[in-house]
Amino acid sequence: MVTSQQNPCRAGDVVDFTVAVSGSGSGGHPTGTVTLDTGDGTSLFGTLSDGRVKIHHSYVLPGFFLVIGRYNGDANNLTSESAIAQTVGKAVTTITLGSLPNASGVDQPVTFVATVTASAGIPTGKVTYHFGDGSSASGSLVAGTATVSHTYASAGRLTVTATYNGDAADLTSVGTTEQNVENPARLTTGSLTKSLTIGSGSPSPPLAQDSPPHPGGVDSQPASVLKPSERPAPQSGP
Repeated sequence: MVTSQQNPCRAGDVVDFTVAVSGSGSGGHPTGTVTLDTGDGTSLFGTLSDGRVKIHHSYVLPGFFLVIGRYNGDANNLTSESAIAQTVGKAVTTITLGSLPNASGVDQPVTFVATVTASAGIPTGKVTYHFGDGSSASGSLVAGTATVSHTYASAGRLTVTATYNGDAADLTSVGTTEQNVENPARLTTGSLTKSLTIGSGSPSPPLAQDSPPHPGGVDSQPASVLKPSERPAPQSGP
Protein backbone atom coordinates (compact mmCIF):
# COMPACT_ATOMS: atom_id res chain seq x y z
CA MET A 1 0.00 0.00 0.00
CA VAL A 2 1.24 3.55 -0.84
CA THR A 3 0.44 6.57 1.34
CA SER A 4 1.34 10.29 1.27
CA GLN A 5 2.20 12.34 4.33
CA GLN A 6 1.42 15.67 2.57
CA ASN A 7 -1.81 15.47 0.63
CA PRO A 8 -2.72 18.01 -0.55
CA CYS A 9 0.59 19.83 -1.00
CA ARG A 10 1.90 22.79 -2.98
CA ALA A 11 4.32 22.79 -5.88
CA GLY A 12 7.81 22.85 -4.46
CA ASP A 13 6.86 21.03 -1.24
CA VAL A 14 8.72 17.83 -0.39
CA VAL A 15 6.20 14.99 -0.24
CA ASP A 16 6.95 11.84 1.78
CA PHE A 17 5.50 8.72 0.18
CA THR A 18 5.56 5.46 2.12
CA VAL A 19 5.16 2.09 0.44
CA ALA A 20 4.34 -0.82 2.75
CA VAL A 21 4.32 -4.42 1.51
CA SER A 22 2.93 -7.38 3.46
CA GLY A 23 3.61 -11.02 2.60
CA SER A 24 0.96 -13.65 1.97
CA GLY A 25 2.56 -16.27 4.23
CA SER A 26 4.38 -16.55 7.55
CA GLY A 27 7.85 -16.19 6.05
CA GLY A 28 8.48 -12.73 7.50
CA HIS A 29 8.52 -9.33 5.77
CA PRO A 30 8.88 -9.17 2.00
CA THR A 31 12.25 -8.04 0.72
CA GLY A 32 13.44 -6.50 -2.51
CA THR A 33 12.68 -3.18 -4.23
CA VAL A 34 9.78 -0.85 -4.89
CA THR A 35 9.19 1.41 -7.89
CA LEU A 36 7.21 4.61 -7.29
CA ASP A 37 5.64 6.36 -10.31
CA THR A 38 4.77 9.84 -9.09
CA GLY A 39 2.36 10.69 -11.92
CA ASP A 40 4.42 13.55 -13.37
CA GLY A 41 6.72 11.37 -15.46
CA THR A 42 9.14 10.58 -12.65
CA SER A 43 9.98 7.07 -11.46
CA LEU A 44 11.76 6.58 -8.14
CA PHE A 45 13.14 3.46 -6.49
CA GLY A 46 13.62 2.24 -2.95
CA THR A 47 14.64 -0.89 -1.05
CA LEU A 48 12.33 -2.44 1.55
CA SER A 49 13.35 -2.55 5.18
CA ASP A 50 10.98 -4.48 7.45
CA GLY A 51 8.52 -4.44 4.58
CA ARG A 52 8.48 -0.63 4.22
CA VAL A 53 10.29 2.10 2.31
CA LYS A 54 9.95 5.90 2.36
CA ILE A 55 10.48 7.86 -0.88
CA HIS A 56 10.57 11.67 -1.22
CA HIS A 57 9.40 13.73 -4.21
CA SER A 58 8.75 17.39 -5.07
CA TYR A 59 6.29 18.47 -7.77
CA VAL A 60 7.11 21.41 -10.04
CA LEU A 61 3.59 22.03 -11.36
CA PRO A 62 0.16 21.98 -9.73
CA GLY A 63 -2.43 19.38 -10.62
CA PHE A 64 -3.85 15.98 -9.73
CA PHE A 65 -1.44 13.07 -10.05
CA LEU A 66 -1.98 9.32 -9.88
CA VAL A 67 0.84 7.87 -7.78
CA ILE A 68 1.51 4.13 -8.18
CA GLY A 69 3.71 2.09 -5.88
CA ARG A 70 4.88 -1.23 -7.38
CA TYR A 71 6.50 -4.00 -5.40
CA ASN A 72 8.85 -5.94 -7.67
CA GLY A 73 8.65 -9.22 -5.71
CA ASP A 74 11.28 -11.54 -4.26
CA ALA A 75 11.92 -15.28 -4.05
CA ASN A 76 8.92 -15.82 -1.79
CA ASN A 77 6.49 -13.05 -2.75
CA LEU A 78 4.71 -12.06 -5.93
CA THR A 79 4.64 -8.55 -7.33
CA SER A 80 1.90 -6.15 -6.29
CA GLU A 81 0.90 -2.51 -6.61
CA SER A 82 -1.34 0.17 -5.14
CA ALA A 83 -2.22 3.73 -6.09
CA ILE A 84 -3.37 7.04 -4.60
CA ALA A 85 -4.31 10.47 -6.01
CA GLN A 86 -1.94 13.29 -5.03
CA THR A 87 -3.28 16.86 -5.12
CA VAL A 88 -0.72 19.60 -5.79
CA GLY A 89 -1.64 23.27 -5.49
CA LYS A 90 0.02 26.34 -6.98
CA ALA A 91 3.49 27.32 -5.79
CA VAL A 92 3.94 29.97 -3.10
CA THR A 93 5.65 33.12 -4.38
CA THR A 94 7.60 35.94 -2.77
CA ILE A 95 8.17 39.35 -4.34
CA THR A 96 11.09 41.65 -3.49
CA LEU A 97 10.87 45.30 -4.56
CA GLY A 98 13.72 47.80 -4.84
CA SER A 99 14.32 51.22 -6.41
CA LEU A 100 17.24 53.22 -7.75
CA PRO A 101 18.00 55.92 -6.82
CA ASN A 102 16.46 56.23 -3.40
CA ALA A 103 16.27 59.07 -2.42
CA SER A 104 15.43 60.65 -5.75
CA GLY A 105 14.64 64.18 -6.88
CA VAL A 106 11.51 65.73 -8.30
CA ASP A 107 11.34 65.09 -12.08
CA GLN A 108 14.14 62.50 -11.78
CA PRO A 109 13.40 59.05 -13.30
CA VAL A 110 13.37 56.21 -10.77
CA THR A 111 13.84 52.57 -11.77
CA PHE A 112 11.79 50.02 -9.84
CA VAL A 113 12.80 46.35 -9.95
CA ALA A 114 10.54 43.55 -8.70
CA THR A 115 11.99 40.04 -8.34
CA VAL A 116 9.53 37.17 -7.92
CA THR A 117 10.63 33.76 -6.65
CA ALA A 118 8.52 30.63 -6.21
CA SER A 119 8.72 27.44 -4.21
CA ALA A 120 9.00 25.64 -7.55
CA GLY A 121 10.02 26.83 -11.01
CA ILE A 122 10.40 30.38 -12.32
CA PRO A 123 7.27 32.58 -12.23
CA THR A 124 5.95 34.21 -15.40
CA GLY A 125 3.33 36.87 -16.04
CA LYS A 126 3.07 40.49 -14.96
CA VAL A 127 3.73 42.74 -11.97
CA THR A 128 1.48 45.76 -11.30
CA TYR A 129 3.09 48.78 -9.63
CA HIS A 130 1.28 51.48 -7.63
CA PHE A 131 3.73 54.34 -7.10
CA GLY A 132 2.00 56.04 -4.18
CA ASP A 133 1.18 59.23 -6.09
CA GLY A 134 -2.02 57.93 -7.69
CA SER A 135 -0.35 56.48 -10.77
CA SER A 136 0.38 52.87 -11.73
CA ALA A 137 2.11 50.78 -14.38
CA SER A 138 2.80 47.13 -15.17
CA GLY A 139 5.85 45.18 -16.26
CA SER A 140 6.32 41.66 -17.60
CA LEU A 141 8.55 39.17 -15.81
CA VAL A 142 11.72 38.13 -17.61
CA ALA A 143 13.60 35.38 -15.78
CA GLY A 144 11.61 36.29 -12.68
CA THR A 145 12.29 40.06 -12.81
CA ALA A 146 10.10 42.99 -13.93
CA THR A 147 11.47 46.53 -14.32
CA VAL A 148 9.62 49.84 -14.80
CA SER A 149 10.54 53.53 -14.58
CA HIS A 150 8.57 56.36 -12.96
CA THR A 151 9.05 60.10 -12.44
CA TYR A 152 7.54 61.97 -9.47
CA ALA A 153 6.21 65.50 -9.89
CA SER A 154 6.36 66.47 -6.21
CA ALA A 155 8.40 65.69 -3.13
CA GLY A 156 7.37 63.35 -0.34
CA ARG A 157 7.79 59.94 1.25
CA LEU A 158 5.69 57.46 -0.70
CA THR A 159 4.79 53.80 -0.27
CA VAL A 160 5.24 51.87 -3.52
CA THR A 161 3.39 48.57 -3.93
CA ALA A 162 4.19 45.82 -6.43
CA THR A 163 1.66 43.02 -6.95
CA TYR A 164 2.56 39.83 -8.77
CA ASN A 165 -0.59 38.70 -10.54
CA GLY A 166 0.26 34.99 -10.59
CA ASP A 167 0.15 32.50 -13.46
CA ALA A 168 -1.08 28.97 -14.09
CA ALA A 169 1.45 27.51 -11.66
CA ASP A 170 2.08 30.30 -9.14
CA LEU A 171 0.09 32.18 -6.50
CA THR A 172 -0.06 35.98 -6.29
CA SER A 173 2.13 37.97 -3.89
CA VAL A 174 2.64 41.59 -2.83
CA GLY A 175 5.75 43.59 -1.94
CA THR A 176 6.27 47.19 -0.82
CA THR A 177 9.06 49.74 -0.48
CA GLU A 178 9.38 53.36 0.63
CA GLN A 179 10.51 55.94 -1.93
CA ASN A 180 11.90 59.27 -0.74
CA VAL A 181 11.43 62.10 -3.24
CA GLU A 182 13.22 65.35 -2.46
CA ASN A 183 13.27 68.82 -3.99
CA PRO A 184 16.42 69.36 -6.08
CA ALA A 185 19.18 71.75 -4.94
CA ARG A 186 18.53 75.25 -6.25
CA LEU A 187 20.94 77.93 -7.39
CA THR A 188 19.76 81.51 -6.81
CA THR A 189 21.20 83.98 -9.30
CA GLY A 190 21.01 87.77 -9.38
CA SER A 191 21.90 88.24 -5.71
CA LEU A 192 24.79 87.77 -3.32
CA THR A 193 23.23 84.61 -1.84
CA LYS A 194 23.97 81.27 -3.51
CA SER A 195 23.11 77.67 -2.59
CA LEU A 196 26.34 75.75 -1.96
CA THR A 197 27.16 72.15 -1.16
CA ILE A 198 29.81 72.09 1.57
CA GLY A 199 31.35 69.09 3.26
CA SER A 200 30.93 68.57 6.97
CA GLY A 201 33.32 70.85 8.92
CA SER A 202 34.44 72.85 5.86
CA PRO A 203 34.29 76.67 6.15
CA SER A 204 31.99 78.51 3.81
CA PRO A 205 33.91 80.20 1.00
CA PRO A 206 33.75 84.02 1.15
CA LEU A 207 31.69 85.79 -1.41
CA ALA A 208 33.63 87.93 -3.88
CA GLN A 209 33.33 91.66 -3.20
CA ASP A 210 33.80 94.47 -5.74
CA SER A 211 36.68 96.92 -5.05
CA PRO A 212 35.41 100.24 -3.67
CA PRO A 213 35.59 103.17 -6.09
CA HIS A 214 38.25 105.87 -5.75
CA PRO A 215 37.14 108.99 -3.98
CA GLY A 216 35.77 111.50 -6.36
CA GLY A 217 34.24 109.04 -8.72
CA VAL A 218 35.33 106.39 -11.16
CA ASP A 219 37.19 108.90 -13.43
CA SER A 220 39.04 110.69 -10.61
CA GLN A 221 42.79 110.16 -10.34
CA PRO A 222 45.36 111.66 -7.97
CA ALA A 223 46.94 114.81 -9.39
CA SER A 224 50.41 113.22 -9.04
CA VAL A 225 49.66 110.70 -11.78
CA LEU A 226 48.24 113.22 -14.27
CA LYS A 227 50.27 114.27 -17.25
CA PRO A 228 51.68 117.85 -17.06
CA SER A 229 49.30 118.98 -19.77
CA GLU A 230 46.38 117.57 -17.74
CA ARG A 231 47.28 119.19 -14.42
CA PRO A 232 45.17 122.22 -13.43
CA ALA A 233 46.85 125.66 -13.70
CA PRO A 234 48.00 127.11 -10.39
CA GLN A 235 45.81 129.80 -8.96
CA SER A 236 47.40 133.32 -9.08
CA GLY A 237 47.44 135.46 -5.98
CA PRO A 238 45.20 138.52 -5.51
